[in-house]
Amino acid sequence: MARTEPEPTPPPPPASKPAPVTPHLANAAQLRAVQLYPDLAVKGSLFNQAFVELVKQVQETNPQALTTIEWPIIMANRVGATLGVRPVGTPTPAAKTPKPVGSLDKGAYSSGRPAQKGAPPSSIP
Repeated sequence: MARTEPEPTPPPPPASKPAPVTPHLANAAQLRAVQLYPDLAVKGSLFNQAFVELVKQVQETNPQALTTIEWPIIMANRVGATLGVRPVGTPTPAAKTPKPVGSLDKGAYSSGRPAQKGAPPSSIP
């Protein structure tokens, strides 16, 4: 009679708990960029498309720029500046009121010197 070996025991099932994942250092900056520019998170939005294109361009021309922890915020700020979009929570600058200009303060009569009362012009033909 032939003797049969017992079947080997199957390996134990994989652990139900996955190995801990080390967070990417730029994740916090990516979240902050979305907070500053909510349209960045909207797939297909003009801001999102411009961001993706800029990142692709930088990957090809200057990949070193994408090695800093803050690169998502830097790229989002560049896109925002290009599109004229201000970050959320940034106050809008107050419009500057132009200073009234007197006729002698600026223009053909201005020589950069203050006007003297009663003094004749320096050059009369």
